[in-house]
Amino acid sequence: MHVPPAAGGSSPAWALILGASSGSGAAIAEAVARKPGLNVFGVHRGRYPDTARELEARVRDAGRDVHLRQADASTPEAAEAGADELLQRAGPRSVKLFVHAIAGASVGR
Repeated sequence: MHVPPAAGGSSPAWALILGASSGSGAAIAEAVARKPGLNVFGVHRGRYPDTARELEARVRDAGRDVHLRQADASTPEAAEAGADELLQRAGPRSVKLFVHAIAGASVGR
């Protein structure tokens, strides 16, 4: 996937990653920031605040914009609030990659 840079050098394309603060979510966030060069809007529950801050630094070091939202993404209200925040931050039609990496979410925990 090639993402052309926008005017000013930054990419208008974003990755939305649920479970971004650690594990596979953090690894994917860092990887897509480097190649193909996506900005990262991540959602995490706040269990790993230190690793979330470290991830923010690594994404910025890759030259990308990053926004990590601490929230529980499992309720309709939280999903709506997150979508509103994403729209404000990234703009319409900007998400080019969606990753669900929330541990235990598929088994109802």
